[in-house]
Amino acid sequence: MRRALLIVITLLIAAAVDFGFFLSHVARQSTDPHLKADGIAVLTGARERITAAAQLLAEGKGARLLISGVHERTPLTDLLRIDPALEPFTACCIDLGRKATNTIGNAQEVTAWARARTYHSLWLVTSDYHMPRAQLELQQAAPDLVIYPWPVSSAQDGGPTFWRNANVWRLILSEWVKFHVVRLRIALGLPMNETE
Repeated sequence: MRRALLIVITLLIAAAVDFGFFLSHVARQSTDPHLKADGIAVLTGARERITAAAQLLAEGKGARLLISGVHERTPLTDLLRIDPALEPFTACCIDLGRKATNTIGNAQEVTAWARARTYHSLWLVTSDYHMPRAQLELQQAAPDLVIYPWPVSSAQDGGPTFWRNANVWRLILSEWVKFHVVRLRIALGLPMNETE
């Protein structure tokens, strides 16, 4: 019993340390705003993701924008209400991906879009806590694609009380677990399964 308890305590300490490293990585993510890519892909979720992607498109950081994971019944006008800055680009430079229902689906949808347009580099826009897993999935789906991460700060959702929000902690803890599941799947060489 004593040995089993020691093993459990050791595993809990290791998990806590690893979670701390994950939090630190999420907080320290950065990117070079001077880079330019062939295209921009944003994964639906928080409204701030759409706003960040619209800004990249307006600044000419990519030729086209894919909004991945749009619900099949969501019209473009709803997205324009999130950020009217997208409106000048609707006729030329915005594509809506409606097949993805999760991060694996996003990676497959973004990969298909990039290959269809012969893009070699992309800005990937998603929330900071989601970026590590989204990058892993996209790199798994398209290892030849150069990915420039544009993490959107999740602190915007909670303002100064962000770290006191129990829901945010649950979200990040869940994302940490999912991140390690993806790492394990890749390490074992298991195929991507969109139903996961």
